[in-house]
Amino acid sequence: MKKIILAICLLLIFSTTTANAYTAFVGIDDTIDLPSVVGFYFDVPSVTSDQLDLTIYYQGDTIGVCGENRNGAVPPNIFPSLPYPWNIGPLSSPNGYLGIDLSAIIPIGYNLSHHLSPGIILSLELPGDTGFSLDNFILAGMNPDGVFFYDLNIIETPMEGCRDGGMEYTYSIVPIPGSLVLLGSGLIGLIGLGRRRIRK
Repeated sequence: MKKIILAICLLLIFSTTTANAYTAFVGIDDTIDLPSVVGFYFDVPSVTSDQLDLTIYYQGDTIGVCGENRNGAVPPNIFPSLPYPWNIGPLSSPNGYLGIDLSAIIPIGYNLSHHLSPGIILSLELPGDTGFSLDNFILAGMNPDGVFFYDLNIIETPMEGCRDGGMEYTYSIVPIPGSLVLLGSGLIGLIGLGRRRIRK
């Protein structure tokens, strides 16, 4: 009888214990001209892809991040057997992850929208308590002149206290700092004042 009670207690303990994991979310916001985006890249310097669990979040998905619901950003696959229109996955070397809009390279003739929407693109999860970081973010766009790379301001949001551990990285446009705006308006004012003095 004691063995049965012990077995039940152990079963309850292990069934209610959740494994620790460190998670990095990668998202994109609406400061970017999303219809022009054709690809992205980032490095995971200290961890190899075989140690990480990759999850891609599609438009229509709802993701819980720190108690807040976020939307998936990736257009759903048109063909279940193919990663189309967006192919997202790890590269063998270096430890990087690449996402590319294949419909920008191989159009299929349908008038469909394949661009990312604001939200979460993917997550990388590492079992255990060891943290890791993402680096070297690149975002490629395309316009009539060809492919270009965005100047980025990657927003990093720690998830301390609401998950086992992690960070949210968001692709965003580099804003003009308020100090530069004030400096620019001040210079314009000084130029105007100088012209008035010259005229007098």
